[in-house]
Amino acid sequence: MSKKPAAEKRIASKNKDTVWSPVVKIVAAVCAVILVAAIVLAIVAQCGVFRRNTVVMKVGDSEISALEFNYGYYTTLNDFYYNYYYYLSYIGFNPSMPLKSQTCYFDSSKTWFEYFVDQTKAQYEEVYLLYNKALSQQFALTEESKADLDQAVADIQKAAKENKMSVNEYLAAMYGKNITLDDYIEFSTRRLISSDFYNAYMDGLKYEDADIEKYYSENKTTFDFADYYLYKVEIEKDEKEVDASARADAIKNAATSVDAFLAKIKELEGDTFTASDYLKENGAYNKDDEMSKWLFDAERKEGDVKIFEDGKDDDKVFNVVVFLKCARKEYQLASMRHILFQVNNKTDDKGNPIKDKDGKIETDDAEQKAEAEKIFQQWKDNGANEDALAALVEKNSDDTGSIENGGLYEDFDQDTMVEEITDWLWKEGRKEGDCEIVKTEYGYHIVYFKGYGEIKWKSDVIATLKSNDYKKYQEGLKSEFEITYNEKGFSQVG
Repeated sequence: MSKKPAAEKRIASKNKDTVWSPVVKIVAAVCAVILVAAIVLAIVAQCGVFRRNTVVMKVGDSEISALEFNYGYYTTLNDFYYNYYYYLSYIGFNPSMPLKSQTCYFDSSKTWFEYFVDQTKAQYEEVYLLYNKALSQQFALTEESKADLDQAVADIQKAAKENKMSVNEYLAAMYGKNITLDDYIEFSTRRLISSDFYNAYMDGLKYEDADIEKYYSENKTTFDFADYYLYKVEIEKDEKEVDASARADAIKNAATSVDAFLAKIKELEGDTFTASDYLKENGAYNKDDEMSKWLFDAERKEGDVKIFEDGKDDDKVFNVVVFLKCARKEYQLASMRHILFQVNNKTDDKGNPIKDKDGKIETDDAEQKAEAEKIFQQWKDNGANEDALAALVEKNSDDTGSIENGGLYEDFDQDTMVEEITDWLWKEGRKEGDCEIVKTEYGYHIVYFKGYGEIKWKSDVIATLKSNDYKKYQEGLKSEFEITYNEKGFSQVG
């Protein structure tokens, strides 16, 4: 039996006594250093040092840290979640799964994570271009924005208390780890300065009536809307296409005037005929649609009629179209305050709907109507003016979107509100200060008419001119303030 080398015997002997070799000692020391470093890195990461000190993008001399970017990222994410809450499953957004593993519904080349990062990048580009320009002009935060920020901080403190969390814990839940109240105030202040500067810039853009008319004349199809009647002639079962086409031609030939067209449709439809069923209003221009191009032709006049074919084979439809008008909207925008008393279904202790003896679900309609009438009387007793109504909003209105500003909606058009309120606001003879209870599908509204503003078409043209000028201004800011990204820094996002 061969003997082992002496050196191997010595090592073997030392191993029996669990004595480490010099090599083992070195390895152990290195591992210990690595372990300590890992612990330190974990603590540093937990404290947010990386996020706070990692710059992910620069706009001019302004640096946006990963911590601030996270604030913007989660703000964007929270807004998205709020706006799309009821459609999340439809668009394939699963908040319980990592966003990096989900394909974006709006852009299949990206994950949801990449989509929100890109949205936040664009947001911060605009914010900091304006912020830098504001600083260069010694532009200060407005008193209104200061008050808004103070209220936001108060709301955060209240929400944290209600959720039995510290303020920083609440902020971390809303905007990502490591953000403090001081961070929130700092980041929000920059955004508010940017927003105030933007509003000041836009408010400063003024246009002469001649310039407004000139832009409208050069872009009429953008601002005009078409009204027309449309009757569909479909190919019936076992009917040939040529026969359906002939029926459409017969209607067209009978339509020697608008009234003649309606008379012909009434003849075909009998007792079910209602003219409004065939009326199409406020049609917008579509350069890729032949019917739209016909309706918006400058030579078109009331009573013109034409047939447009749609679809193919057995699904072909012959649309008989009678032109009424194509014009800009001449009515004025409206402003109002309101208090909503929302009508809801009655439920039992288990949340099940309560039904009457006929099986119809009961509502609190009568109670809400009585409450509206009571508050309406309070308004009358307290001065019957705009301020008196605004004072009653916070404690009484179910419209969460307007509670904070006293139920105010300003400068909106006839397509904004529900039909009943629209009809009331633009009723002939409506005067500033008028106030009534209006019933809609949502419940009872105390509506106070604040007044009319700019003419609709003119407002649309001014908004377009401002948008065009702002885009040019923004391009100039991009030339003035360089935008750069540190792509590696985005590993700290999310």
